Amino acid sequence: MSLKNIYFVANWKMHGSINSSHLVKKIRNFSNKNAKLGKSKIILCVPYLFISLFKNILKNSSIKLGAQNVSNVPEDYGAYTGSISPRMLKDAGIKYIILGHSELREKGENNNSIKKKIGNSVKSNLNIILCVGESYSTYKTKKSIKFIKSQLQVLTKKTIKNTIIAYEPIWSIGTGKIPSEQYLNKTFDYLTQYCKKKYSLKPKILYGGSVNENNINVLKNIYNCSGFLIGGASLKYKSFTNLIKNYYK
Repeated sequence: MSLKNIYFVANWKMHGSINSSHLVKKIRNFSNKNAKLGKSKIILCVPYLFISLFKNILKNSSIKLGAQNVSNVPEDYGAYTGSISPRMLKDAGIKYIILGHSELREKGENNNSIKKKIGNSVKSNLNIILCVGESYSTYKTKKSIKFIKSQLQVLTKKTIKNTIIAYEPIWSIGTGKIPSEQYLNKTFDYLTQYCKKKYSLKPKILYGGSVNENNINVLKNIYNCSGFLIGGASLKYKSFTNLIKNYYK
């Protein structure tokens, strides 16, 4: 894997507070002082509430901000109480958005809704991080590839140009367990070849699921992997920055 243009995407989920500005400042300073680590693309996907605050902190930084979800209605504005549109996120300085996360799929989100969100987000020139991944039962019955393929049906030749695929096996998220290197190489190769054949494009693919500073030395060997979607390890300065530093060792 090339040491250039590696994505380190932090998914804060429902975490953070106003005091988290101190963490963001420390990550910003780390990024500014460590250009020698390669052309890392650090993206912080945070709750809507903190976007404006963190945008000001990161204005002189290469770090980008991302959101964690968006409305599936086509209108930019309207009577949709509590909803946020892609246009609003774009106006607020958002560059990336996570869609299709397993936690939302478990609550009833389906391919139809995800496809609408992707289409709406692309119209606002947002970059999508599309999460795909299987349950443990699907993994054990060796039906993972078929299942992931069904999740990729939300993409089109137009929208995949704005999309980074994040492979997150559900059984690995938050458990500390990661798939074998052989299994990951096989899965990433499938994702790459499938998208090249169907969309005539080689996608950027991230790995997510219990990524931390201790296992990054194994995970960085995944062939065709363009970076990582990081959950819990992104909420602490040392664990997040050590993860990045360890990647480049």
